[in-house]
Amino acid sequence: MICFDQERPQDLQEIEALLNAAFGPKRSEKSSNLLRYRNPPLAEFSCVMRAEKEIAATVRFSNVHVRDFFSNEQHDALLLGPLAVSPAFQGAGLGSELMKYALAKVDRAGYERILLVGDISYYHRFGFSPVIPRFIMLPDGRDASRLLVRQSECLEPLPKVGLLRAGTQPSRYPFPALQPAA
Repeated sequence: MICFDQERPQDLQEIEALLNAAFGPKRSEKSSNLLRYRNPPLAEFSCVMRAEKEIAATVRFSNVHVRDFFSNEQHDALLLGPLAVSPAFQGAGLGSELMKYALAKVDRAGYERILLVGDISYYHRFGFSPVIPRFIMLPDGRDASRLLVRQSECLEPLPKVGLLRAGTQPSRYPFPALQPAA
């Protein structure tokens, strides 16, 4: 029997092994991974699917924000990911079911903007659309074309030019070129 559950601290090693199996040894080099470095997942939204005592799938959310390049305003969001299904369970629809479950939790909690780096061909069914034509830079400058957003129509759109950063801590001068001279 497969069931939804909260991620638990004792699941960490098994989840890391599942992520390595799903994404391969270079997963730590992905641009989205830089946004998770020293930015722990939010426990209340980190979910797994368990098959007996084995973790079959996992999804996590972290706090991020987009800093507007021109106004310096901060637009808070959740970063979805990683979403992964154990190779032994792939093709059975577990990823879709876990996405629906996790997004419903986030929606009930009142979050109105979720970002992720992924393939639109998969994530459009969950309400995600490309951030392009806006130009939102990721920390390493890669994958901006794969940045997707799901947000309430009531929210102000993301800035035309911005920088995606980890956490929700305000930063007075996020762009080095805009810092005042000493």
